[in-house]
Amino acid sequence: MRIRNNLLAKYFPEFDKFYGQCETENLAIVRWCLEPGKIAGMEFNQFFRIVTTRERGIAQKQRLRKIHSLSSESVGCPMGQASEFEAQVLVDKLKQIRQVIKKPKT
Repeated sequence: MRIRNNLLAKYFPEFDKFYGQCETENLAIVRWCLEPGKIAGMEFNQFFRIVTTRERGIAQKQRLRKIHSLSSESVGCPMGQASEFEAQVLVDKLKQIRQVIKKPKT
């Protein structure tokens, strides 16, 4: 909730409509390059390499191309170091909690 309601709403609101589609890539975007200006300053191929672990086909590329192109038109606020750190911590904590939930109980 904090990722969508706080970070996305403030820094990259256009990304929210794509947020539920591919969780691994979404968290990578939030973790490594949530600020739209940072994404807009990258070539698409660089952005693609940062946020993906494997290529899954044309739909994935189209979705990420749309996010990449929206970044240059975003109305989001610029992120500072504290906000970037918050994004990293929230993503890392969410992954950690999900791993604990997945562990079989002994």
